[in-house]
Amino acid sequence: FLFDFVVLLYCFGPVNFWAQLFECLQALHQGDPHLISVRVKAAFPYISAPNSQALHQALVSAIFIDGYKRVFAVLFWFAILGPMGAVLYRLTALASNRAIADMTIICTRAIEILDWLPSRVLGFLFALGGHFVRVLGQWQKYAFQGLNVNETLVAETGIAALDVSTQKPLPENGELEKAAIQLFDRALIIMLVLSAVLVLIIP
Repeated sequence: FLFDFVVLLYCFGPVNFWAQLFECLQALHQGDPHLISVRVKAAFPYISAPNSQALHQALVSAIFIDGYKRVFAVLFWFAILGPMGAVLYRLTALASNRAIADMTIICTRAIEILDWLPSRVLGFLFALGGHFVRVLGQWQKYAFQGLNVNETLVAETGIAALDVSTQKPLPENGELEKAAIQLFDRALIIMLVLSAVLVLIIP
């Protein structure tokens, strides 16, 4: 058990996901644009936004997508295949990011295949942890599409679960990001509870 636990922690990566989010929330609460930019770039280097509203939209999506890639998918495959499942996902994800040109397509397709099922599971868990009706509409929209909508499904179902009004500006003090983190945490808890129930039921 200890060995499996160490392997799981290792597969989460060298940087604590929640620690990075906490630093981003602190910067948003302080309202310092430079500090916000530095901490968001440190946690999510790919985010590029022309204004503060676009930044908040991108940050909320990044919380769901990165949370899925760095935590949920690893846990999912660990639950299905044990420590080798977590290692398989982690190595495939690293290979898809660092593969040489000739291997990029193969590695990308491999991670898309591994992402297909858990991304849809997380989308449904968002429905259980948030606004069920709105999430279900988004889930049905993407669930039966191909491999290239995995990240879109996670982001859209997560945003739908927050029940954010598109008619009003997004709050810029970190409230929406905090709600996104809480939703992701609820989805993880629901997954762990359901997994425990299945372990008890299945002989």
